[in-house]
Amino acid sequence: MNVDSYLLSDSTNSRHYVSDGEIHYLWYFIQGSIMDPFVRHELRNSWGFCQRHTVAWLIVESAFYHDYLHGPSILMSDLIERAKHCFPKHRMPLVPLLVAMNLRNKKPCHMCSMGYTLNSTGGFADREILARGRNTQYIIDFASETAIYWRQFVCPVCANTFNKEGILCRPHLLREFSHNNYSSFITERDFISYLSGQIEFFSRSFRWEYHGTATAECKSALITAAGWLNGWTELINFVNSGG
Repeated sequence: MNVDSYLLSDSTNSRHYVSDGEIHYLWYFIQGSIMDPFVRHELRNSWGFCQRHTVAWLIVESAFYHDYLHGPSILMSDLIERAKHCFPKHRMPLVPLLVAMNLRNKKPCHMCSMGYTLNSTGGFADREILARGRNTQYIIDFASETAIYWRQFVCPVCANTFNKEGILCRPHLLREFSHNNYSSFITERDFISYLSGQIEFFSRSFRWEYHGTATAECKSALITAAGWLNGWTELINFVNSGG
């Protein structure tokens, strides 16, 4: 897998990534369900959506709001801040095991648990919403414009490069920490601290008094957070395919 390559395409057909039923759900999700206390609780317990539904969410969110990705920035900021607090400041016996316990999923993907798949039908969403919701160009452009920053953090296991000095995504970090392996502890702790600051900066940029302060680096934190939380494979395949 070539994580440095990313293609731009005029195609807006994302049927391979998101079904009519998923567009229908995500349309209401981005309108306000994301702030529902029960939904937020579920998303916190599952560390966000699974890989494929994360891609689907970013497609639909960007299709309607273009680069105004305020909703994803809020949720990602919340989850990464939570991850930061899973890492203690000092190494001590069994720390990796404790971090792994704190980082593990307590619930499955919220959309998967409701039965949303690539075969889900459209519900009450009209044709205009369904057609608009599968426009991939905006998120492809966003990922491409910020790739110089986020691609350095792609998990080496997800990318099949196995560079031991790379940043592991949360699922692969769990596998390492579950064996009480210290090798990635300081690197991952410092990375999460950096990512938390960047995604919080991006989320804050949507506030009126901080309008116009977003940089390519802090915007890239949205893609980095999406990949780190539940794995990079689907996201990289999507970006490399050009949507």
